[in-house]
Amino acid sequence: MKKHFRIIIIIIIILISLSLAFYFLLSPEQETNSNLNSTLQVTKSDLVETLDLSGNVLVANLIEVKTQAVGTVKSVLVKEGQKVKTGEKLFELSLSPEGKEKNNSSYASYLNSKNSLTNAQNSYHSLQSKLFTANEKFKKFLLEKDRVEEDPELIIARADWLSAEDAYISQESIVNQIKINLNSAYQNYLNSSATVTASHDGVVNSITVVAGMTVGDTSQTSSNTVNLSERLAVIKLDEQKNLASFALSEADVFKVALDQEVKLSVDTQKNQQFTGKIASIDRIGVTSNGIITYPIIVSFENNNQPILPNMNLTASLIINEKKQVLNLPNLAIQKRNDKQFVIIKNGSDEQEVEIQTGLTINSRTEILSGLNENDQIIVKLKSFETSQPTNTLFPAGGINRH
Repeated sequence: MKKHFRIIIIIIIILISLSLAFYFLLSPEQETNSNLNSTLQVTKSDLVETLDLSGNVLVANLIEVKTQAVGTVKSVLVKEGQKVKTGEKLFELSLSPEGKEKNNSSYASYLNSKNSLTNAQNSYHSLQSKLFTANEKFKKFLLEKDRVEEDPELIIARADWLSAEDAYISQESIVNQIKINLNSAYQNYLNSSATVTASHDGVVNSITVVAGMTVGDTSQTSSNTVNLSERLAVIKLDEQKNLASFALSEADVFKVALDQEVKLSVDTQKNQQFTGKIASIDRIGVTSNGIITYPIIVSFENNNQPILPNMNLTASLIINEKKQVLNLPNLAIQKRNDKQFVIIKNGSDEQEVEIQTGLTINSRTEILSGLNENDQIIVKLKSFETSQPTNTLFPAGGINRH
């Protein structure tokens, strides 16, 4: 009896397996393909790419006076409420042996950067001369009547000119980077020196040191120690400007420039917008948890609105813009064999037209050639409907599992 029962169970399992096999093999999805056509008109509009950042107010008309020097305060040369000018002496320090070594090292780095800039500028001028010579030679060959495009001398002259141009442009970038390094090295030298000066015009406030106090020596534990992270004083600026800090990613740091305009708003005052400019860009970068960011400082006027240090800000920068250019949604542009084309509606007919494209921002692309304003473009979207035949082996609910 048990043997017959096992045979019946096996037969049932085989029948279920065969049923499922027939179901999946003989009943494939039936795909119906229909076109959903949409027509749009080629128009001109602005293409604007923006960079949005979050940051905070560093100081509201206040500049901290700090030093990287190591030693003791020799004399305080200013008083609370005293007006000072940029470069005016505020404090005199007596450098410790460690402080002197640090200052000498900073000065040596400054001199090395200065020499590097001189050498780089000499190379820059030499490459500029080579570029001019190569360009003149190429133009001379190009204007000769018996020259053809396949002429070896003309090809070589053109290659020499392009090579000289690349070298010149590359050296220009090197010179600009060395200038940044030189400025940084000079600031490090000043910050580690025995004289602390005012970086801005303004009024001295919140002096935190007196003669005899130690600065910069983090090994000291006495209550009168001022560490590197602490300020010596604060200068309240004469002009009504604020400073804010924002962090750029590796991909974005090359998209901004000094004096670039920035639109700002305080997170708690979204209806109030301020205009500022980038005052500094840190191209050395800061690493935190393996992520590198590049801080920028933005100077802006507060328009008499209440602004306090550490308030959260949102900044928006225009990094790419094209005014009144032909453009289309990316969806309307098709690609085939490394070429781009669109489908134009020509009366009752459709015609494929090859196009040349330019700037792409978000979901729209600039059209350089191939189309005119008011052309009618057909956008074809495919819809797919899946139907399955009725399962004759099992009920609509499938296999009952009890």
